[in-house]
Amino acid sequence: MAFQRLARKILLTLVGSSFLLILAGVPQADARAAAPVAASADQRLVRVYFLTGGPVDIFSRETANNIRTKMDSYSQNLAIPAKFERHWFAHWRGLSKRIARLNGRDKIVLIGHSWGAAGAVQVAHQLKKKNVPVDLLVTIDTVPIPGLLGHARIPDNVLSNYNFYQASDLFAHTAHKNHRKDDGTDTGIHNVQVVMGAVYSPHMRIDDRIEPVISSMVGMLMRGCIDNVRLPEKLDKQLICDVTKELERYPN
Repeated sequence: MAFQRLARKILLTLVGSSFLLILAGVPQADARAAAPVAASADQRLVRVYFLTGGPVDIFSRETANNIRTKMDSYSQNLAIPAKFERHWFAHWRGLSKRIARLNGRDKIVLIGHSWGAAGAVQVAHQLKKKNVPVDLLVTIDTVPIPGLLGHARIPDNVLSNYNFYQASDLFAHTAHKNHRKDDGTDTGIHNVQVVMGAVYSPHMRIDDRIEPVISSMVGMLMRGCIDNVRLPEKLDKQLICDVTKELERYPN
């Protein structure tokens, strides 16, 4: 009995102390995850589609996985829903129809490398016919798809296009810079040369090199700050690190 009375006294003392600490505003230890950072006012689902190139669907997988991982982290921290899908460029027609059925309810991000970049542009053209906006289009070292035109002409339903290219490896390129119309206007289009340096097959490595910037740009879009992105006309390895750090530090 004496032991039970002592235990009750200790318990009441602990409960009372915790109550006083709560009233005083002292933070209490909690096994739950920390509260997410305050999200932007736009809580729409963000859908990110990565289109790969190559004659078979084996390329850019590491790049796509890195973007997906960082997007998931942004989604959790900002409390904004996001979904990621990777598709081979040859499936651009079916993907266009799927996205069109969303009727513009969600934010759409299209990312593509090589033939995948040309495929992403084709998706954007198809979505224009359905009046579906594309919030962000990222094209990486575009290679035109045989038999299709318009790989460098960006439709006006694309709000922002960042076009990353390299000039070291002329891998079936016909043009480096994107534009809005045949007259060469470039409103909302940002052509950025990625300086690859002495690496084997720059075309096959540019997607991995520029991935940190692209991932950070997805985070900026989710925070509603994509219009605040400012990139130089050329990015080398050091500038990519510097730009990524600046984008990650950008206030919510």
